Amino acid sequence: MKNTDLGFSNRELKARLVEYYAVEKVLLVERLRIHKNLNEEFVRPNAIKYFNWDPALGKWITKDIHDPEFKAALIEPLGFLSVNVSLELTACQHIMKMNQEILAVVEYELEN
Repeated sequence: MKNTDLGFSNRELKARLVEYYAVEKVLLVERLRIHKNLNEEFVRPNAIKYFNWDPALGKWITKDIHDPEFKAALIEPLGFLSVNVSLELTACQHIMKMNQEILAVVEYELEN
């Protein structure tokens, strides 16, 4: 809107778009970057180390679930990972809600 002649008279829409692009989208991108880093630095290396792919079963099988190193490396940190995924899900849901609200305002504005 800033770089074109496209504009809306609706101040609420302008405010929502500014908030979305200035704050919410940036936060979501950052949360997804954190998740990607956790996956690349923690999940993938440990999955390779402690799991074997069983093509007959079509799933990952633990090498030794009773191995103390396995428990320390994977089971204990899962709480942290689940909290991170939960926060990402909440952020995504918030972004989706904002998108729906913005879309409704845009549709109303275009109709009038």
